[in-house]
Amino acid sequence: MPRQGDVIENPRRKERARLVETSLESGGARLVLAVTAKPTEVGPPMHMHPRQTETFSVERGRLTYVLGSSKPAVAGPGDVVVVAPGISHTWWNSGPETLEMVGRLEPAGRFQTFIETIYGLIRDGKVTSHGIPNTLQMAVIAREFREDVVFTTIPGAARMVVLPMLAAIGRIRGYQPWYPTYSDVAEKTGTAAV
Repeated sequence: MPRQGDVIENPRRKERARLVETSLESGGARLVLAVTAKPTEVGPPMHMHPRQTETFSVERGRLTYVLGSSKPAVAGPGDVVVVAPGISHTWWNSGPETLEMVGRLEPAGRFQTFIETIYGLIRDGKVTSHGIPNTLQMAVIAREFREDVVFTTIPGAARMVVLPMLAAIGRIRGYQPWYPTYSDVAEKTGTAAV
């Protein structure tokens, strides 16, 4: 149950995120993370934030990123990358040294609970060989957090029709969109899933 100063880790992406300012502490205005990531070619799936602006401020190393359908670009120390709401993107550290950056999401929405849940499932090995939760678990999570993160690798029609059906099946099978083991932010902010 991370708090300001705590670190959450994603071993698959060789990434650590220290909570500089949590969504709870900012009253939902922002989530600020100090991120360190070792070189890897593994980035998160292409995704977008429907209502939030995401900003990456590179302090050390190289941030490789893709915005929309553009080719990969690289940002170095002192560079700031701003991703507007609704823009599909991904990022990773293409090396050779450790990437250090500050990531901001404004407003915070429920993204902190989302990332704590995903990282917790990864740390506990509750993922497929591709490093993602199984289809039903991911459908439950994606459906719950659709106002904060949308996986644009899933075609729009499937997100609108198939995803809700898979999420309903996942709920029936006992999958939750978040787990108190990984995050109690939803409980503290009154946004607990039902």
